[in-house]
Amino acid sequence: MQNKFLQIPLPLNLLSNKIASNRKASAISDSSNSINPEDRNFHDWYRFVLSYPPHLVRDYFSDFGLTEESVVLDPFCGTGTTLVESKLNRIKAIGIEANPFPCFASTVKTNWNVNPEGLADIAAHIADDTYSKLADQGIDDRAMVCQGRVNLITLDANAMKALIKNSISPLPLHKSLVLLEAINGYKTTPFHKYLLL
Repeated sequence: MQNKFLQIPLPLNLLSNKIASNRKASAISDSSNSINPEDRNFHDWYRFVLSYPPHLVRDYFSDFGLTEESVVLDPFCGTGTTLVESKLNRIKAIGIEANPFPCFASTVKTNWNVNPEGLADIAAHIADDTYSKLADQGIDDRAMVCQGRVNLITLDANAMKALIKNSISPLPLHKSLVLLEAINGYKTTPFHKYLLL
């Protein structure tokens, strides 16, 4: 069976109309780049700062008349908004991303072969474990209180050099590392990559 690919030229008038429409909507409401409530389950659990909203992708699918017979190529797929929307709309999609972290995020977000109840149970267990470990150290993270002097853990010197200077304070870094340690307790499970993301 031979695959047929349709190359759709980018109609500049459609694009400029879409931009004008988005600008107009943006002037009315600054929420044009926000995620609609119905999109939160798939898109709000990890969202990159430069992401565009899923409803924009759906608008383009509709504008270009894409169907289940179509194939979408996203050569800069980032964290996978277009890929997830393609999957939700049963449209085949191919994503390419050179940056390792967004590539990881899009790979995880588009792999739906996970038991959601099992993931939720483990996430709740990790949260309880982490709160408990922090409380034992004098950090009540629910009340945002730190009592006494706490011996904070940190990254090694080389890893610290990779961080943007003053981008994270010592206490949030400590709490993140305690959480990461709890997550890494599940490295051998199919849930680990979802927990990391």
